[in-house]
Amino acid sequence: MFAPVVNNILVTISQLYNENLIEVRSIEDVLTGREVGILKTLNTITTPMKQLGIAVPDINVGLYKLSETTFGFIKLRDNQTFGPTEMYTGRSSIGRFNYIRSINDKRQLPFFRSYCNQILGTDGTFFGAHPPMGPNVSIYIHNPHLCRPMKFDFDKESHVKMINTYRYLMDYRQFSILQDTRNWCYCPKGETINRCEGVLFMKQCLDGAPLALSNPHFLQSHRLLARVQGLHPDAKHHQGFLELERTLGSSAEVSIRVQLNLDLKPYSAVQRLNSFRPVIMPYLWFDEGALIEGYLHYLIMIASWTIELSQELFILLGTIGVFLIIKGIAKIIYKRIIKNKKIIPDHDESNSNGK
Repeated sequence: MFAPVVNNILVTISQLYNENLIEVRSIEDVLTGREVGILKTLNTITTPMKQLGIAVPDINVGLYKLSETTFGFIKLRDNQTFGPTEMYTGRSSIGRFNYIRSINDKRQLPFFRSYCNQILGTDGTFFGAHPPMGPNVSIYIHNPHLCRPMKFDFDKESHVKMINTYRYLMDYRQFSILQDTRNWCYCPKGETINRCEGVLFMKQCLDGAPLALSNPHFLQSHRLLARVQGLHPDAKHHQGFLELERTLGSSAEVSIRVQLNLDLKPYSAVQRLNSFRPVIMPYLWFDEGALIEGYLHYLIMIASWTIELSQELFILLGTIGVFLIIKGIAKIIYKRIIKNKKIIPDHDESNSNGK
């Protein structure tokens, strides 16, 4: 009933601002942004209202505030503030240093069900002194842009720029419900497990935006990979990792690799959007990373070497100390044995003298 009306309204707005529902844009436009006509009009209207002290609501996309008339992936993320974020200082336990306690005064994520609403890990810079290692050990990085903590599993001992590290790999199963059933609580209400398999729908934390996260190139998501063309998943290039200094717990190198997808569905009210099949369409994938460099690199390297050498020296001194103690005890025992031999009379010799 209302479909023609909605369609006509959208067509009129598109023509008025020279916009199209389906457009071909350059990579630069997608990343750094392009000017949107309707945003420019709204900005022209609201600017004098704000100058007069009239309260005008901001235009938001979930946690993101649109501050200018351009829209793009990187532009949307620039100059955004999140928080306040409360972190542990390590006073009661140095191993908890920099771990997140609460975000926006909340101890749980409000948009997921239990157990998925837990706030886990750190911001990715420090993980407390003497971070854990070994099989079945996992650590988490909480990135507010991704709506949820990212899980990293211990892989092996490694090194980065002359710093001894532990290497962790991003768990490619963290978007899968079939491979890890605990992830079912990330699936929005009303969605099937089949739809949620391999992706994280971000509409829960972005005010209904039709976006979904996944592994780059649908790594280890064969069902999704079969529905699109042109993707070539490779763990070497598409699986994120973390190199963690072994004693201080500081990140030497980190790479968070995820893919942003469009959750496309037919929309009967718009003629140009009612003729295709539902699909999770890859939009872009990004590698958000950092590598320790400059003054901080040398500072961490010297501190790491100092701690490791002091530990080795402590073990060496301890070993020498134990050896000296054992040697001293053996010497005392030996002297007592010699002394006892001198005191005890020779009975055979005394008997022969009596005769």
